[in-house]
Amino acid sequence: MLSPKIVTESLDELQDNLCEELGVDKLQIKIENIKEDAILDINNNCIILSEKTSKDIVETKKAIIHEMRHQYQLYCIALDIKEEPMRKMWALEIKHDIHKYDVEYMNLLYIEIDAYAYTKKYMKDKYDYNLKYSPEYEKIVNKYIKKDLKIWNSPILPKLEQIAFLILKV
Repeated sequence: MLSPKIVTESLDELQDNLCEELGVDKLQIKIENIKEDAILDINNNCIILSEKTSKDIVETKKAIIHEMRHQYQLYCIALDIKEEPMRKMWALEIKHDIHKYDVEYMNLLYIEIDAYAYTKKYMKDKYDYNLKYSPEYEKIVNKYIKKDLKIWNSPILPKLEQIAFLILKV
């Protein structure tokens, strides 16, 4: 059963809360006929939702949370926010044009794992909604939430460029 807040909180309130929590600007929401669930369009300062996604309040909120997390990631990269340890990895992944890869591969990049993990945690914390992914992806996301992926506590963190080269070499 959905918590009342997930249904009653407006998208405007959701964005206000995310802006405050993430330190990002509010984005316009557009609905278009796209194949993806949602896209962050940084050139036009908006989130584009698919028509299908926009018809379901839970899917809409998940998409907005996920895309606003990407906005946060881009801010961290652009402003070199030192408190965000993953900013260098995200920057390297973006530099390698991650959108040329298939969805399964793309979802294994830290920039996507982070966005899915943030969305899962936000949905649980704010709405008491248990977001589920495939069993394999669930393990990855839960480890990321616990900061238990090897890269977080590893002395290799400063060598991200070398790691990213190995990961992204296709």
